[in-house]
Amino acid sequence: MSQRRPTPTLFHVPRWTPDLLTPTSGRTYGSPGRHLEQTAERAQRQFVTGIIVNAVVLTVALAAVIIGVRWVYFSDLDVWPARVAQTGIIAAFTILYATLKPIRRTRELRNQRGRTLAGLEGERRVAQLLEELPAEYRIVHGVDITWPDGYPEDIDHVIVGPTGLTLVDAKNWSGEIVIAENGVLHNGQDVTHQVVDGTIRRASQLTTYLGWEAPVRLIVCFTGQARATGAQRNVRFTDRNGLKEAITAGDRAIHPDVVKEVAEDVALLSPTATTSEPWRHRFHYLPPSKQRAHQLRALYWPAATLRFPAGLAAVSGGGLTAYNAFHALMGTGRQPIEPLLAGVGLVVATGATWGLHTLAQALHRDPKPMLPTFRAPRADGRSERLRATALIGPDGQPRAHAKRVDHTGSSSTTRGDRAHLERVFTEDLILPPETLEELVTVQMLLTNSEEFTREWGQELPYGVILHGPPGTGKTQIARTMAKAAGFAFYAAKPSDLRDKYVGESAKAIQALYQQARENAPALVFIDEIDAVAAKRGAAHDGAGQEANHAVNQLLQEIDGLVKHDKPVFTIGATNLLENLDDAVKSRLAYQILIDLPDREAREKMWRRFAQPYLDRLEVSVDELAAASEGMSGRDIRQVVTLAAQFGYAGDKKVTRRILERAFERVGHTLELPTH
Repeated sequence: MSQRRPTPTLFHVPRWTPDLLTPTSGRTYGSPGRHLEQTAERAQRQFVTGIIVNAVVLTVALAAVIIGVRWVYFSDLDVWPARVAQTGIIAAFTILYATLKPIRRTRELRNQRGRTLAGLEGERRVAQLLEELPAEYRIVHGVDITWPDGYPEDIDHVIVGPTGLTLVDAKNWSGEIVIAENGVLHNGQDVTHQVVDGTIRRASQLTTYLGWEAPVRLIVCFTGQARATGAQRNVRFTDRNGLKEAITAGDRAIHPDVVKEVAEDVALLSPTATTSEPWRHRFHYLPPSKQRAHQLRALYWPAATLRFPAGLAAVSGGGLTAYNAFHALMGTGRQPIEPLLAGVGLVVATGATWGLHTLAQALHRDPKPMLPTFRAPRADGRSERLRATALIGPDGQPRAHAKRVDHTGSSSTTRGDRAHLERVFTEDLILPPETLEELVTVQMLLTNSEEFTREWGQELPYGVILHGPPGTGKTQIARTMAKAAGFAFYAAKPSDLRDKYVGESAKAIQALYQQARENAPALVFIDEIDAVAAKRGAAHDGAGQEANHAVNQLLQEIDGLVKHDKPVFTIGATNLLENLDDAVKSRLAYQILIDLPDREAREKMWRRFAQPYLDRLEVSVDELAAASEGMSGRDIRQVVTLAAQFGYAGDKKVTRRILERAFERVGHTLELPTH
């Protein structure tokens, strides 16, 4: 059952997008207890207003009683009628007092305000405790999880961190709390529906919005005098001393990028963390082209109504004009009937009818009743990204990334089709045709490795090296290749594989490939591979010996693993191909240059990255594509983001001056013609 609320007419479909977030430099989004502050302020106003109104009403009523009783007393009425009249006046006052219940109502408002302030204090205490969490945890306060056309509901605190998603409900209660097997009691009253069923329901709504399929921690934290610990179904009860441990305990499996992404999507539901809130209930939708018609909707019925008499006048004028023309042509000798009036009336009435009809058609509105889709902007595919970026494997052992699930859901035959592969790459990447051709060729070998070996009798390539300037998308290319093939994807940086102690780097490389072998076919991506496998030289110290051991181990893993039935391919990315060891380059002989984008590619990037605000861009995309020569895709992305931030903080437009500032921030200069 939904509340009665207005149904507005909107010219856009409400969506929760990251541009609604208020910029923040820290890890905390929103303010704790803002809705409770508003409730307390409202209760205070009602309390004061109630006291004043009740005092005025009771004062007037009491004065009326005194005047009435006195008048009856000094009137000429007999004794019994006078007593009856006085009793009636006093009874009316008593009924009025019982109806208003001023003292009871005032006490209820005071108690409501007291409970609200106690809840506010509890949320603030929990917020202080949450700030003591490690830096990798992100905190969102005051999450409004009201479902479309549902009753208002909120979650006090949502924490996203390496250990997962946690919901915390603060309770600043006093008295006695009993957590039994079949329910929760507070001062003898059953509050299971409030603290257990309500928490589970709100968690379900939040996970549906986020597209989160992993387990969620549900915590009720008691911050007042009442203390209790235990669990009821999936809800854990704790006090302030056990809150931190309840949140941080467990495997640290969530990747930092996923933590940030999920926290931002949750923050979109916090009114104090966003610049505006999308309408989340039933609404009438009209396309933007009908906005002017909606503003002038009061003119529709007059225009539609006047069409009828104007049409009758046009028909009448046309009839008279036809009558006069017929008799004039046939020479019947009959006198024409008001020929001037008939002709002018025909022209004017026809023009008025056409104009009124056109106006009525333009003002006609047919709004479509709709409900917004309550869904996070990055909810689709979130479960796959969680599995793909998990830092802990199913066996509980640390790993770089978990298995990448095929997003397309297509068969291996479809995945290996050249047209399909080209479509996958062009959806995720913007590449010149030559580079795309090379990548698709390698991808067909990866995807159809068994067929190639069986039918062509040749060995598969050991892997590929993606080299070129920084920021050109080499890491994204590797992820796309793994996604297109449906392979397990393992990513590693030099800091993951290099160690200062002799033998430790080789162990890290061996562990990485061992993990890949267990989930083969797999793809191992090593970023900045030149730092892991630099050219070997004479080892005169421990560092040199360690570097040589690392290169030798990498060569062994590359040589050995591709000969298994389910191979493991290696993709290395480097900005300095000349620094890479020659033996590694000979193993990974398939080398693809990922160069800076040309003008056509830059134009596509500008259009794709700046698509949400192209209509507010005061410089043409063609000029920007020409001015951004020498910039990488990452540079263009940064300029687009900075320009949006500057434009939002200014006049809601992206001017030439704003673009110049954004270019300067990324170390480039915007040089545009001034015509």
